Parts: sequence; C-alpha cells; structure tokens
Amino acid sequence: MFCQYEDLFNCLKSDRFIVDNVEFTESMVVKPDEIQEAIKKLDDNKSCGLDFISAEHLKNASQKLVPLLAMCITGFLVYMASCLTP
Repeated sequence: MFCQYEDLFNCLKSDRFIVDNVEFTESMVVKPDEIQEAIKKLDDNKSCGLDFISAEHLKNASQKLVPLLAMCITGFLVYMASCLTP
C-alpha cells in the first residue's frame, strides 16, 4: 500500500538542502521533540478525525512512532513547498 505514496517522499532521497530549486529553511524540518510536545498537549476524550486516530491512540503509541511522524510531516512540507514553487 505504501508504494503508491512512495513518490511523495522522493525529496527525502535527494539533496537535503535543495529539492527542485526549493531551499529548505529550519522551519520546514519538524523535529521529533516538537511532535512529542504536540502529542502531550492533545486533549483526551475528543472525537477522532477522518483518519480515525484519537489523541489516546497517539499518547499510548510506542515512542518509535514519534520520529516516523516527524519524518512524514517534514516530507509532506517539503513536497508541498516544491509543488507551490512557480
């Protein structure tokens, strides 16, 4: 299933600082500690979104998930920035 999304993250395999002439800024890199802090701030007992992931799922998930989320969100931001570049 992940193979259909593989092209979205090709930017992670290329040069770290330039992807399709988009220059990285520090604000585009999401760090694991930022993800962990955001997860801690989530309110319990709230309904989940369209992804059916609740705050409790994230809070009780393995700590191995945090760096993976950071990588995915960073990849998404880089991909979106490269799409928005004229």
